[in-house]
Amino acid sequence: MSKPLPQTKEVRTARYSFLAATGLSGLLVGCGVVASRSEYATYRAYRYETDQHRRVELAADYLEHYPRGLFRRQAESDLRGRDDEFWDGHRDTEEGVRQYVALFPAGSHLGEAQSRLNSWQAQADAVRERNLAEERERIRIREQQLRLEALRRKYYARTTIAEWLRLVGGLDGWGQTIPTLAERNVDFNNAFGSEPRPQCRAGRCRKSLGTAFVIPIPGRSALQRQLALSVDLLRPGGNVVQAMVLFHRKGLSTWYEAETDNVVEDAEGRQTAVAWSLRQLQGIVATVFPDARETPPELYGPDPEMEGSVSEDDSAPPDTTRALPPIPPRPLGVQWSYVVGCNRGGAQITVPENARPADWTETNAELPNVRSCLRIDAYSALDIEGMSTDEGLRISYIAPNAIPGARPTTPPRPGAPTTGPRPPGTATPPAVRPPTGTPPRPAGAPTTPPRPATTPPRPATPPARP
Repeated sequence: MSKPLPQTKEVRTARYSFLAATGLSGLLVGCGVVASRSEYATYRAYRYETDQHRRVELAADYLEHYPRGLFRRQAESDLRGRDDEFWDGHRDTEEGVRQYVALFPAGSHLGEAQSRLNSWQAQADAVRERNLAEERERIRIREQQLRLEALRRKYYARTTIAEWLRLVGGLDGWGQTIPTLAERNVDFNNAFGSEPRPQCRAGRCRKSLGTAFVIPIPGRSALQRQLALSVDLLRPGGNVVQAMVLFHRKGLSTWYEAETDNVVEDAEGRQTAVAWSLRQLQGIVATVFPDARETPPELYGPDPEMEGSVSEDDSAPPDTTRALPPIPPRPLGVQWSYVVGCNRGGAQITVPENARPADWTETNAELPNVRSCLRIDAYSALDIEGMSTDEGLRISYIAPNAIPGARPTTPPRPGAPTTGPRPPGTATPPAVRPPTGTPPRPAGAPTTPPRPATTPPRPATPPARP
């Protein structure tokens, strides 16, 4: 039998060098196995840590890296001894429970810890789902707002006309001064006096309105457009007898472009746009005034005169100080004419086909209580070279005494309220001759007194509605 080599210093040094170089995990000393340097370093860090929380973390770290280490029993015993204490100090927060599960994989409170984590996870999922639902709702509301805003731009002209027809049709005090109208009609006063403020010149007060829009062109840049509108009050002699909702600079064509996204580029397109716009105006009038009827010939008034033309570079309204006849003439280029509140004959009008878009809803305001006899004329005069004719709606007040065949009113008692601007006792001029081709007025029909040069004094009590 061979004898073992003597354990000289040189042999032991070479043996330790070999073990260190090959990375063996243990060192042989006699017949036992001792910890590696890294295991022992991990154990020492845990063993001599004075902070109790940190000590638990280091013990768990040791067991995780060295589950069969020489010091595992001591680490396990230490952890078991601190199980309850650690749980009591960390059970109330999700972060603390997660630390407990990580440090005590076999802890006595692992079941409760997992139950709490599941509950918190369910709550977090519910919050996340609620946040997602709220975000989807915000997106839906925003998309709806954008859609409604697009519809408002698209139907700006239609909505504006309908609203002003309601306001004008319900005016109390036709034939009176603007201050009288403002005092008696709060809604109208607020709307007409809001920004942009109306500008008054001579016998007309104009409130300018409008909006900008674009027409999308596939493959090209969108076209920029400006729709210019105005609401005018005509007050010859100081008394308001007409109102107009006007489109400027061939505005009926611009309205057509805004709602249809079709570009008007030539005379044929202009004719199509005007015809379309006049049908839409019919639909709006029929919607606002369900009792509107076609104007009978005796309410046409004198023959129309050349008026209303405005230069492209000069938008100042013409002088309208000249007094109008008792029944104002229809405008040049009138296309159709309706009366409301006049109790006269004529066919009742209806909404033309395709004159009320399905995605346009009228405002929820109540229908106006028409307090006067009004004639509504839609007109679009022929274009003049270098000029752009205003076009749109003209609402004319017809006093009861000016209606052919109407029973003459009895002069009021002294001190009693009067109807309209005429002072009692004025002379009656000859009746206005109807246009050619219209039936003559009935014999013996009452005639109309002339309009006074100045506004009569305001009565003590509100005048009776005509």
